[in-house]
Amino acid sequence: MEFVLSHFVLPFSQYGIAICFFIFITWFSYQETHVFKTSVLKGLLVSYLFLIYCVTILSRTPLPDHVMYLNPFRNYVFIKAKDLGVISEALMNIAIELPIGLLLPVFLRQHKFSWTLLCGFLISLSVESIQWFTKTGWFETQDLMNNTLGVVFGYIAYRWIVKGK
Repeated sequence: MEFVLSHFVLPFSQYGIAICFFIFITWFSYQETHVFKTSVLKGLLVSYLFLIYCVTILSRTPLPDHVMYLNPFRNYVFIKAKDLGVISEALMNIAIELPIGLLLPVFLRQHKFSWTLLCGFLISLSVESIQWFTKTGWFETQDLMNNTLGVVFGYIAYRWIVKGK
């Protein structure tokens, strides 16, 4: 099982973000029916959510104990000190939910920022909670903040693409 996860699921997740952007941006250049486009984008969102849960929960070995960090600014001291490991983790947490902010407005029908932000936060909260309950990761409020920031950036990209259409 670890071979499959380390050689297929994890490398695929690295390309998932790039694939979402490519499909989303190029999709609006074609003159297809709106219903068909929306269905494909919804399928892409559901697939991406499944991928996130696989990568963040199913691909990990359980920890011996439940770990929870409730200080949302715990790692910012290390970021200020230019710790590349902490910086890359923060950027990864932002990037992993960026496609959600990009695709979620299509799914919600109401292309409102508040609904996208709330749903993106709840998705992140569910991932962090499941990681804590299954001991496959730490529950960190900082991850919630960074994931939600990724949703915000994704929504900004969505609005930029839709306005440019």
